[in-house]
Amino acid sequence: MLSCIRCKPCWQQCKANIIVFFRRAQSRAVIGNTNKLPPFKRAKKVFDPSEGGLAVAGRKRTVYRCDVCFQTVNQHNVQEDLLVCHRCSARAHPSCLGYSAELAVRSRLGPWTCMDCKHCAICNMDHNIGTLIFCDECDRAYHLTCHQPPLNEQPQGSWICFACSPQSSQSPYDCLPGLPTPRDSPVPDDESRGSSASWDNNIYDPEIPNVTHWTVEQIMEYFDDKGFKMVSEVFRDQDIDGTALLMLTRSDVLMGLNLKLGPALKVYKQVRVLQTRLTNPPLP
Repeated sequence: MLSCIRCKPCWQQCKANIIVFFRRAQSRAVIGNTNKLPPFKRAKKVFDPSEGGLAVAGRKRTVYRCDVCFQTVNQHNVQEDLLVCHRCSARAHPSCLGYSAELAVRSRLGPWTCMDCKHCAICNMDHNIGTLIFCDECDRAYHLTCHQPPLNEQPQGSWICFACSPQSSQSPYDCLPGLPTPRDSPVPDDESRGSSASWDNNIYDPEIPNVTHWTVEQIMEYFDDKGFKMVSEVFRDQDIDGTALLMLTRSDVLMGLNLKLGPALKVYKQVRVLQTRLTNPPLP
C-alpha cells in the first residue's frame, strides 16, 4: 500500500477509503452505544381526585366492578362489598341480585356461588339435568323433583325451601348455603325419618355435637381427638369455625385443604358426620 500511495491519484483514493472506513466505524459505535442507554421510563401517574377515586396507572390496587350493574357502587350509588363466586370468580352486589339484608349476611358466612354455578342441594347436580329454583331465605338451589316435598311446577314470586319454612324445626343457620339439606339433616319425628328407604342404614346420633357455634379452637380440638392433627392446623390457618365447617363442600375439602386424596376423603367423611349428625352419612 505504501508504494501505491506515492502517486497523487492513488493517495486521494486511499484517503477517501480511509474516511469512509472511519465514518462507518463511528456510525457502528453510535449504534452500539444505544444499547447501553438506560431504558425509556414512562412518567408515573399520580392520584387525581377528579378521577373518582379509582386506581390509575402506576398503582397496584385493582378495582373490581359488579358483573350485574358494571359499577363499583351499587344501583343506589352506595358502596357495597361484592360477593365473589368461589367457582368462577364472578362478582356482584347483593342488592343487585335482589338479596335481602339478612340473606346478604348469610351469603358472606361461607363460600358463595353465583346462579350459573349453583348445584342442587340434594343431588349436587347442576341445571343441565333440570330447572333449579332458589330459596329466597338461604339462596340454596333445588331441582323441582329433588325438593322435599317435590314440586310439580316452578313457583312464582317469592319462595322458601322446606328447611327455611316456619313448619321446619331447623335453626336459621341450618339454611345457610352448603349446609346439610333436609334429606341430610335429622328429621324430628320418627315417622318421617323412617319413610325414606335410602336412610335406613343411617342413625341419628344425639351424641354427635352440634358445632354451629363452635370456635376455631374447639374444631381443632375435635379433629385432634379424632387423629387428624395435621388437618386441625389447616383449619386454624384458614380460620374455620363451626359455622364455616358446616358449609364445607366436597370440593372445598378435597381441593382446598392441600391434602392427599386418601386423608382428604377421611376428613370429608368426618365433616359430613358433623354436618348431618348421622353415624353413616352419604358423601355427595
